[in-house]
Amino acid sequence: GHGTNYIRDHLDSPRSFVIVLCSPKVAMAAAMVDYHGTEAVIRMMGTHPTVRKRGCARLVHSLVADACRARSIAKLCVELSENDPDADLIWKRFGYTSVRSGMISNTTAPLFKDTKLLVMGVSHVCSVSNALGRLADVMFDEGESTDE
Repeated sequence: GHGTNYIRDHLDSPRSFVIVLCSPKVAMAAAMVDYHGTEAVIRMMGTHPTVRKRGCARLVHSLVADACRARSIAKLCVELSENDPDADLIWKRFGYTSVRSGMISNTTAPLFKDTKLLVMGVSHVCSVSNALGRLADVMFDEGESTDE
């Protein structure tokens, strides 16, 4: 038999979406999100190594929140490996808190047994315009002049 292809299954699902932030040279950051009812879970989010610490993840996160608002989703969770304390700190900096019993439905529960969820209200996510402003500040403040 064939094994499960999680990415293909995700893209085939009518209750999922993908956000990708691209430059002319590289896919800078991306997120895969599943949702059901008024809850969504970021199953995967990553930033290309050449553009880390510039605000790309914050912008993708804001775009995810906008997509959730358009679908009347109020609660956003993120699925993390139990063995990645750095990721835990990053997401908590974004405003996520640990999931308590009863905070999420079975449909947005973790997919894998070695993962956990953090949660926040979609209304608390940084706005896209704020995230874009931060991104522009960092992208053009690298000591390189844009004037020739």
